Order: sequence, then C-alpha cells, then structure tokens
Amino acid sequence: MEGKEMLGSILVKNRRRIFGLLESPTKLPAHSTVDILPYKICVLGMGGVGKTSLVCKLTGQEVPKSHKETPGIQMSMLYWPAKIQRTRKVVMFKLLFWDAGEQCLNKFNHILPACRKDADAVIFTFSFANKITWDELPALIARSEIKESILKIAVGTSADKRENVEELRERMRHFEEEWQIPVLKIANVDGPLLPDGRSFDGRAGVKQVMPFLNRLVSLLWSHDQSATAVYRPLQEHNDRVITPQERRGDQEPLNQARRLDREVPLKSKRLEREAPLPAKRQERDFASSSSSSSPERQQKKSVISGRMAVEEGFDDKSSYASSTSSGRKSAIDNLTITYC
Repeated sequence: MEGKEMLGSILVKNRRRIFGLLESPTKLPAHSTVDILPYKICVLGMGGVGKTSLVCKLTGQEVPKSHKETPGIQMSMLYWPAKIQRTRKVVMFKLLFWDAGEQCLNKFNHILPACRKDADAVIFTFSFANKITWDELPALIARSEIKESILKIAVGTSADKRENVEELRERMRHFEEEWQIPVLKIANVDGPLLPDGRSFDGRAGVKQVMPFLNRLVSLLWSHDQSATAVYRPLQEHNDRVITPQERRGDQEPLNQARRLDREVPLKSKRLEREAPLPAKRQERDFASSSSSSSPERQQKKSVISGRMAVEEGFDDKSSYASSTSSGRKSAIDNLTITYC
C-alpha cells in the first residue's frame, strides 16, 4: 500500500508528472515522513547516440523521433521512490540529469567542467544500433577525466534491437570486468498511449523504466555507502532534503585540504608575476637614460640647468648640478628602501 502511495506522487491522472527544477512531489503519504536524496547525474556521449531520448524516456516525456543537437546543457528533474532493504524505509531519490550536447562540449571549454562539478554520477552512453559508439566508449571515458570518487555507469540505448545486444553481450561482460563500470541498457522508445490517443499511459511507462531506475538508484546508494566506508542509517527529517554532506558523512576536513591545495598554486603564480617587475623597471630606466644621451638633448639640458642655476642663486652650473644630483641620489635611496 505504501508503494502505491509513493508511485501516486509522481503520477497525475494516470500520466507521468513532469517536474520542474524547483518542483517536488506533493501527494506523499501523510502518516510517515519521507527523506529526499538529491543526486546530480551528468550524461555524456557521442552526438546522436540517444542522450536526450534516454532522459525523456526516464522522465516520461515524448522521445524525439529525429536527432537534434542539444544546445548547451539541458537539465531534467526526476523523482523516484525506493525502499532501503536494511532499514525497510522508503526514501525519494531526486535525480537531476545534466544532458550536454557533443558539439557544445567541443566548442566551449566550460561546459564539461560545469557538468563534472559536484556530480555524483556520470552516465556514458552508447547505442546498440551503432557499434562505433561502443568502440569509442573507452576513449570517451578517458577523455572526460572523471574523478575516481564519482560513480561511472555505461548505458546502452536502442536495446530493442535484440540481435545487436546479443552480439555485444560478451564484450560488455569483459568491459565490466576490466573497467569496473556497470553496463545498463534501455529501449528509448515511447510507451503505450491512453485511450484518448494523445497522452502516454503513465503507469505503463513507469513499469517500462522501473528495472532501469531501480538499478540506477541502487548503484547510487551503494556507492555512497562504500565511499563513507561505514553504513549511515537514515533518520527522520520531516520530508526535508538531505544534503550530500549528510549522505556521505562530514567531509569538511577534506574540503579544507582541497581549498589549501588550490590556494598554494595561486600564490606561487602571483609571486611569479610580481617577481620580474623590478627587472622590467631597470630595463625601462636604462632605455630612457640611453635615449636621452643625444647631443641635442645634452645641449638643451645645459641651457636649462644654467637658467635654473641663476634662478636658484648659484654661482655656476657645476655647483647647481652637484647639489641636484646629491638630492636625486638620496631620493632614489629612499625609494629603494621603501620598495624593498
């Protein structure tokens, strides 16, 4: 009975509810509290492999009939209820999918770092309809430079082509053993329609994606527990969202160490930029002094110094020059000491 109530929170009149980024389920069981576990999932893959259709299939939207490049990053929200076997407690997984187009990834350098930042998992997609995408999967994983702490999952789309799935079954098993990355598969096709012929049957669509989503949230939960190296049971939180820090334990000392690692290179780079400044000033002063040694400039300086010597009351130019040079020398010494 509890499971039916939880599934009812993601359905509206037998249709899948499409959640916005700021929306959440409202029809939750009133007699119990439900913990919400947020996860950020990045979806990567070659162009036309079926990244957008995968997300549309999971969220209950219409699967695109033709390929259209995703402009930038497209975010989609999905809520999925599940029961933790050890505690027998029902929780709500909040999955935020970040779908990035391949052309944008190659054109703009900030797209991939934005997807990887604070990501809990990365889905590398390939298509059973195109074996080239399977052959390029190891290169895609290496090129993405995903941290070891982030969960990696390979997903094969177009799983409805059973003959291609059978051909790659043995290769997928070797891939899982070598890379230690689980491989999931899904048929990214639309589900059945309601009697009105316009809307998709929400309950039938949920049954189609249920094995995939159950496996996905199980991998996310197991990865969190293994990352903390100790089981952390969930507590009552009155339907509030549990932060990643609460899921994985207190990692503030680790975050402080990471911040220090980032600050040290910045300080060293700043010192490298500031160090050549005195040498540049010396070169500039040398260039200005050498350029001012022409006969015309020397004659002009002689006339000006003679005129200033008369105005200052000196008998000749030599005494005026000696007094001004001593004054400049003391000023330069003072500047040098102040600069150091």
